[in-house]
Amino acid sequence: MKYECPECSRTIFNRRLDNCEFCSAAIPENLKFSDADKKQIENEHQELMKRECEIEPPLRRYVGGAF
Repeated sequence: MKYECPECSRTIFNRRLDNCEFCSAAIPENLKFSDADKKQIENEHQELMKRECEIEPPLRRYVGGAF
């Protein structure tokens, strides 16, 4: 399925938003992610970030030049 704004016919890149990023028209519910989908995406993102930090901790900035 191709996700296009019904007003401007441009591609909807972020289906979590309520409005088109180009023309600000309301995106119909059938083209957006459901609340359950959004929660699942957020949970998957958090789990991915957690695993990435376990593999390679984020860089830390040291003040004063001392480690």
